[in-house]
Amino acid sequence: MEKRCFWVNLNDPVYVAYHDTEWGVPLHDDRKIYELFILEIFQAGLSWATILHKRETFRKAYDGFDIDKVITYGEEKVRALMEDKGIIRNRRKILASIRNSAVFRQIQEEFGSFDSYIWGFTGGKIIYESSPLVTVSPLSDRVSKDLKKRGMSFVGSTTIYSFLQAMGIINAHEMTCFCYRREREKEMMQFEKATADDLEDICSIIKDAAGYLKLQGVDQWQSDYPSKEKISEDIRSSHGYVLRDGGEVVGYSALIRGEDPAYPGIEGGWITDSHDYLTVHRVALSSHYRGRGYGNILFSYYKGHALSEGLTSIRIDTHKDNLIMQKLILHNGFRYCGIVTVSDGTKRNAYELSFK
Repeated sequence: MEKRCFWVNLNDPVYVAYHDTEWGVPLHDDRKIYELFILEIFQAGLSWATILHKRETFRKAYDGFDIDKVITYGEEKVRALMEDKGIIRNRRKILASIRNSAVFRQIQEEFGSFDSYIWGFTGGKIIYESSPLVTVSPLSDRVSKDLKKRGMSFVGSTTIYSFLQAMGIINAHEMTCFCYRREREKEMMQFEKATADDLEDICSIIKDAAGYLKLQGVDQWQSDYPSKEKISEDIRSSHGYVLRDGGEVVGYSALIRGEDPAYPGIEGGWITDSHDYLTVHRVALSSHYRGRGYGNILFSYYKGHALSEGLTSIRIDTHKDNLIMQKLILHNGFRYCGIVTVSDGTKRNAYELSFK
């Protein structure tokens, strides 16, 4: 079992998933930063676990954290939020979330993005602080002071320190936690949408993976699949993602949101009955990086991607003889659910990971 920070409640799968895939992971998407920022306002004086379990309800109550809508909230909306039992019904915090959103927008207009503003305090660098006793720092003091000066409230140094930890400017994972090591390694890594310029590298990795499967006696990817045309289609539809290490493409995956056409007919049963989930297809690693933990890094990115999109489960399938992939899938918390028949008529072992 992977060693985690001591405070993680291992009996709470939502909390474990958050710790493993989001907390301390550097964030640069303003929409996602804004969501965390608003949630931190409500967390003040409460446990983060309480907020985390209300996250989906908050998303619905706050119009998917659409800042353009939140800054227009008036008294009628405030009353509706005060009546919503699924969120923290604190009028002062609700009013602060609306006022702070307007300031957040002003900062975006001034700096081009809130990301540029907030990361500017460290020059884009991650600060590593692993003491569990630390709740404020000179950095959080500076950020808090500036935000208050701009008109925000509920942004004390302790709240801001927690926010900086959550969005990865401060990495506070214990040095013995696997996430600390992973994030150190990932400073040289990026998981991002593939481009047409990556096509040849991806096809080379796919070809190499097919050869490796053949050597293992696995009758998977032994025809013209995934073809160059299929990978190009992934890229055009924004489903293709590459893992880069030091700029080199070392892995590929297709991440697709929504109902997979092969999955409703499962011989068995899924954990969840959702029709809106993340499906992972066409997972491949460069032979130079095989057996070095990069598979687990890929899966950590899948989990983070799903959670950031507000999804509550991930599904994946693989060949019945692909024991290496099956082991990797199970190691990352997925459960075997049954057999699915894919488009070429062959059957695959199917797995699901639920964050509920």
